[in-house]
Amino acid sequence: MELECELVTNGLYCGDATGYNDPKAKELAKNAETWTLLFQVDSNYEEAGMIWGDMGRLYFLD
Repeated sequence: MELECELVTNGLYCGDATGYNDPKAKELAKNAETWTLLFQVDSNYEEAGMIWGDMGRLYFLD
């Protein structure tokens, strides 16, 4: 998730492999460790009626 945040913040698309395969991605990957996961919410449709994407998660990073 940290790598994806770094790539998207720097204008690379991560909805498919495009951003990960971009020549800039390797250099940007060095900054992925600077991201901090602050909060994570899992889908829980049965008990809370929340579903993110296709039974995914919400991430809040800084």
